[in-house]
Amino acid sequence: MGCYYALQFKEKKAGGASATDLMELKEMTRDYYARALEGISTRLDPVDGAKILHMTTTNLLMVKEPEFNSIAVEYMLALARSPVAMVEFCTKSEFQERGSSYNYAAALTMLKMEDNW
Repeated sequence: MGCYYALQFKEKKAGGASATDLMELKEMTRDYYARALEGISTRLDPVDGAKILHMTTTNLLMVKEPEFNSIAVEYMLALARSPVAMVEFCTKSEFQERGSSYNYAAALTMLKMEDNW
């Protein structure tokens, strides 16, 4: 549903919607993702939560709206800090690929793009 709001925002923005409509839709999207992140972090099995975090982040980035990059960063950081990522990080050597480091690097890159780091 959150990706739906983000896509609606993109379509309305391209269609020349009013600033008030865009702001309302942006806030709805941000609220949805904040509630979803809280639910993923507290209520789901860690493996399922990591999969959903990854899928949601990917879908949000595919919308390609800079207004939602900060939400994607929050999801990337949550994924990097997830129990699954921490176990993976602790069990692999520095010569093996570790998802956490990629998620942190991607989040930092996004923050730098927004000049918000």
